Amino acid sequence: MLKSASMELIKHVDNQTIIKIAKDAAESGAKEIALSMRGKYGVNEWISILKERAKSSGFSIKEYNEKNNTKLVMFHEMGEQWSLFFKTYYEIVFFDLGSKIKTEYTENSIIIELEI
Repeated sequence: MLKSASMELIKHVDNQTIIKIAKDAAESGAKEIALSMRGKYGVNEWISILKERAKSSGFSIKEYNEKNNTKLVMFHEMGEQWSLFFKTYYEIVFFDLGSKIKTEYTENSIIIELEI
């Protein structure tokens, strides 16, 4: 789907629906995605997948590591509704994997802090 079409579609969806869709998508498909792409469902595999997907989508992503913490900062230029979707989706994925996660988002970016 075209990026512009995705951006236009999500503009017409309320925040509660975005959160529900993100949760449902993470709960129903995250494990299968990791297994099919990496052969294992783990934190490191999902960090790798997130970075690969961001780059293939033309998003900027940076990783910062400090002791047992990893911080991922993704800039996507798709608007606040997409930030909310990504925040919710990755909170569910990493929480399910047993990571302590803290997220923040702005109109065009998301920050994910993981304690591994």
